[in-house]
Amino acid sequence: MKIKTQLPKLLIILFFLWILISTVRTLYNLSKLFTEEKAWMHLSEEEKKNKSYGDIEIIYRKITGITKKGDCIFLVSQKDTAYFLLRYLLYPQKIYWLNGQADTRNHRTKNCHYTLYYQTPVGKDKKGNNIKIAEFKNKDTEKSVLYTQHSL
Repeated sequence: MKIKTQLPKLLIILFFLWILISTVRTLYNLSKLFTEEKAWMHLSEEEKKNKSYGDIEIIYRKITGITKKGDCIFLVSQKDTAYFLLRYLLYPQKIYWLNGQADTRNHRTKNCHYTLYYQTPVGKDKKGNNIKIAEFKNKDTEKSVLYTQHSL
């Protein structure tokens, strides 16, 4: 009998505890808005994307200006992060990746229209900054566009 009379009281206590915890978490998240998000609040959408994805986002914008939705891109890169980011950003397009340390001359490019050679720091400029190079090559016309850190 005692359990039946105490059960509603226990449920009411749990309900108010649940509301208290959710209110405290909401206030905590609102307090983070002025501390952690302050650096992001005044940035434009383009600056936020550039800060999130780095130079891959700039390459993405240049690729979308050149390619069509059905085109296939063959990516040659030493790191897989470029592959996963470009695969996410260019979703309807097919992206195939080959490790940049492998021999790419004898490798079939899976009948892709374009090949992107993306190499992360290959050297340093006069100021000591890392130079990043991306070369975007059209398979049909053999035209290529070379991007350095300064042209991105």
